[in-house]
Formats: sequence, C-alpha cells, structure tokens
Amino acid sequence: MQRVHFYVGENKSIGLRIHARDQAPFTIRDATWELKGNYETEAQGECEINGDVIRAMIAPQKRVTYRLYFTYKVAEEILMECIEVVAE
Repeated sequence: MQRVHFYVGENKSIGLRIHARDQAPFTIRDATWELKGNYETEAQGECEINGDVIRAMIAPQKRVTYRLYFTYKVAEEILMECIEVVAE
C-alpha cells in the first residue's frame, strides 16, 4: 500500500495512475474517493479523470492515519485502490 504524508489543514491533490495488466486500451468511466479515519468517513467525492489518471483533492482534519479509497469503473468491472494517508 502506498503512503503519503500531510500536515493537518493541508489541501492537496492525490493522483493514481491506472494501467491494464495486459496493456489493452481502456476507459475509466466513473471514479469516486472516500477518506476514512478510525473506520469513519470524514470526506468523500467525485474524482477528476484525465485519461488513465484519477485525482482526489483531500484535506485531512485530524492527526490520525487515514485510508483513502478510490473506486472506479472500467468496462463492466468496479475496482478499488487504497492509499494510506498519515496526517501530522
């Protein structure tokens, strides 16, 4: 799992590049994000989609370790990725 660091109050964009294992072309149809700390959702929203990159603008409000979940659709599949966000 990837890990990124924030200071409480920062507002930064986190991007995730998606690629097909077989290098086949694909289109990301929809993408959302959810920021969870201590098993509770602090924030959520729609991702910006730019080709094979999805982005979320987040601003952690507490000094905890969060999980940032990306959920996106490619063809008939719904896929998820998770990034650890450490807020200090």
